[in-house]
This record gives sequence, C-alpha cells and structure tokens, in this order.
Amino acid sequence: MVWSNATAQSADAYNALVSIALDAANSRLNLNNLLSRLRDWHSPLRQFNAGILDTILGSLDTHNCTLVVAQILVDMLNLAERPEDFGFTFEHLNAFAREMRLEQLTLFHEMLLRLSRALCKAAEATGDYALVCGHLITIVSEINRQMAETRQAPMTLEDIKQHKEKLGSNGNAGVRLTPLHIECLRQCLLANQMEVHQRVTEQVLQIRFDAIGKLCGSRARAFMEYHCYAGMVYVGTGQMDQALLMWQLVFALPTVNVSHIQQVTYKRFTLLHFLVHGAKGGLPAFFASSHTRVVESSTSSYTALIDSCVARRIDLAAKLFRDMRAELISDNNLGLATRLINSLPMHCIHDQASVYSCVRLDALASLIGFSAHPLAQQEGVLLADALGQYIQEMGDSSVVLEERGDTAPFFMVVRFVDSKATVQSLHSSSNDTGVLTVSPDGSNGIGTMRLLPEHEWSSAIAAKVSETNVLRRQLLELDRHLALTLEYVAHTRD
Repeated sequence: MVWSNATAQSADAYNALVSIALDAANSRLNLNNLLSRLRDWHSPLRQFNAGILDTILGSLDTHNCTLVVAQILVDMLNLAERPEDFGFTFEHLNAFAREMRLEQLTLFHEMLLRLSRALCKAAEATGDYALVCGHLITIVSEINRQMAETRQAPMTLEDIKQHKEKLGSNGNAGVRLTPLHIECLRQCLLANQMEVHQRVTEQVLQIRFDAIGKLCGSRARAFMEYHCYAGMVYVGTGQMDQALLMWQLVFALPTVNVSHIQQVTYKRFTLLHFLVHGAKGGLPAFFASSHTRVVESSTSSYTALIDSCVARRIDLAAKLFRDMRAELISDNNLGLATRLINSLPMHCIHDQASVYSCVRLDALASLIGFSAHPLAQQEGVLLADALGQYIQEMGDSSVVLEERGDTAPFFMVVRFVDSKATVQSLHSSSNDTGVLTVSPDGSNGIGTMRLLPEHEWSSAIAAKVSETNVLRRQLLELDRHLALTLEYVAHTRD
C-alpha cells in the first residue's frame, strides 16, 4: 500500500506505540515507558484512515495490549465522520469488549475516561444513542465480570466490624465504579427506549458495588452522578421505589459543599415521593443539617408545590404548577410534575374514603375542589363528567363508579372499596337541590363500624409482611452504602 508522507509518518507513530506496547507486554520494566507515551499521546492522524487503523489493530493482541488497543479505538471514535467509519469502529469495539483485560486498564485510569468521552462524542455524531448504549452495556458487563473475580472487600458494615478491617484498604477489589458505568446510564436516558432501559436495569444496575474505588476520577461526583442517572432509569421502567432509593443515595457521601447534582436530584425526589406515597419526602437524616438548609432554600418553589399537594389544595397546586412551568421545563421535570398534578385528585379522593363509603360524583367534585384542576377545565364537559372520566382513566380498583337511582334521570356515585373508616353515605336530598344530607337509615347508607371479613385482614397481614420485607431490603442496601461511605472517607475527600 502506497501512503503519502503525512500518512506514512502517522503509521510510523502508531508502529512505535505498538512496539512499546509489545515490549511492555513481555516485560513490566517497560510498562512505565508505555504509560508515559500514552499520557502524552495525541493521534497523529488528521482524518479517519481505515487502512492504517486496521493494519495497526491487526498487529496487536487485545488481551496483552489492552491499553494501546483502547487508545486506538479512542482515536477512531474521535476521527470517525461517515456512517461507514462508525460501523468499522464499532466492529472493532465489539472485539475489544470480548478480549480486553481490566487489569491493564486499571494501570492507567484516564483511559477509561477517554473511552467514555469518545463514545459520548460518537453518540452525538450518529444520533444513535441506543446503539452506543448497547456497546457500553457489553463493555460494562465484561468489566463487572472481571471485577467480581477480584472480590475481596467486606460486603456490609457488619462484616467490617466482625473482621476488624477497613474497606478503604480494599478499595481496589471487587466491583467498582468507572466512567463507563456513568456514561452507559447517560446514553440509556438519551436513547429513551424501554428495551434499552430494561437491559441497563438488568445488566448494569442490578450489579452492586463492593467499593467506589479510584477508577472514576472525582469519586464523590461520580457516585452522585451514577445514582442520579440510576434513579431516572428506574423511573423509566416504572420501578419508583428503587428510583427513590437511588436518589436518596445521592446524599450519602459526606462532602464539603452542596453539589449541584444534589440540588437537581432533590427536586426530582420530592416530586416522585409525593407521586408514589402522597406525602412530602425529606432529605435523609444522615445528610448534614447545614447542607439540608442550602438544598431546601435552593428548591423553594418545589417545596411550595409539594406543600400545597400535601395540604390537598388543588387550586393552589394548579396555580403554582402554572407559575413554575418555565422552571420545570428548564429542569427537565415537566413530565414528572405533570404526573404529580394529575395524581393529586386521586390522593384527595382517597382521603374521602376515610370518611365515606360512597358519595355522589358531583358532591365529590365539590369536596375535593376538582374544578380548579387543569383536567376539569374542558370546554363543553360538565365538572362531574370530567371527574368521572378522570377516575376511569386512573383505573384505581379501590374507587368504583356506579350508577344509582330507581328511575331516570340516574346519577353517578363513587363507592370506596375496603374502606376501614365508619361507613357513611352522602347523597342528595329528595328535592334534588344538590344539598348533601346523611341518610338516617342504616339500610340507606349509614352503618356503624363494620367488621373486616377474614380475607381483608389476612390481606392486610400479607401486605404488612411484604412491606416489612421491602424495608429489610432497603436497610441492607443502606448498610452496604454505609460501608462504601467508610471506604470513601478513608481517603481524602473529593
């Protein structure tokens, strides 16, 4: 093959790097020379040249020269412009994922960051975030597999106490966090595809860390970024409790100052906590009180919105939601906030279940203040009809719509299933004035405190057992991350 002078010089530069890599593979005495060359390396090519790159890669054994192959792949990803360039590069990337040795990559931490940034650039250039995320999943899975083979670190705080050893001394053993883990989650979110979310959940998020380690540069920032993105991935797959747990862990590490990542995460955490539990979620108790004040003061508008939802003030919540729209769009939280506002009437309806067993639909709309909700403001649709449509769309099995009345016109009532409060019934008076009255006849609705049948209390026990198991798993998870915190503070804080 005939090359121009510039191309020949580029080939010579790569050949020199390959020669150093082969020497380092045969003798560890030459390793420092290789690391020094990689530290100052800049691609000699000015444009993508498949001929040179293919020839160079063909002369290397990935298993023994992982670092150099990784650097050449970084150059290829940065130089690629045409679809065929990226296709050629991704083929070699697949081969690299199968044959790489993590042991060599840990000798030069910056290579993981270079590869992460190059893949990010490739995703932006191609616009195919799902494809790049797929390659990252493959690489991260192989990294996790090789890391797991070196597992030496204690798994929980209790293990540390029993063995009387610090996790910090074993910070480079077991599964650790890398820039590729974080980039994998980021590309997953950009891909915005359920299939990709599920793959990442199963193959990346299900693998727990034994230590934070030193492979991710700024350890505190990497830890917070990972759990912030992980929570967003879990939201995408509908695993809301796991998302809340991930977002709580963003606040787990002791830091000197409040991070912007923590402020962003807290906004999403408060929205999702009310969406799931119907109550305001606070920062973890282990988070420094001085930091808590800073985070809460920087998210005052979100706090006001959640407070209005907790107070079941649909009118105030709807107003704050409208006023915050620009801020929500800027924070990429409009979708989550919209789901919160849409869930608020159902939380209000559930509150009425503690008082009534059934209530007329129009009366219920008045009781919860549904007229102020955006979904109630539909042109040509009556308030009661809008509420009925909302209840049907929510599909809550504990709230049932029924048609009542002996003769036309019939009216709709809402019946609450398995209400544990005193059974009372609201209906309109016989003159149909819309005034709410309580029937004086137990057969017409008023009853005393009813006894729960066997299937209800057995279901309640099963639910409590399930809740206890969930709490137990969460405590174990927090215990593991407390161990990670000890490993983190054993070194200099980032």
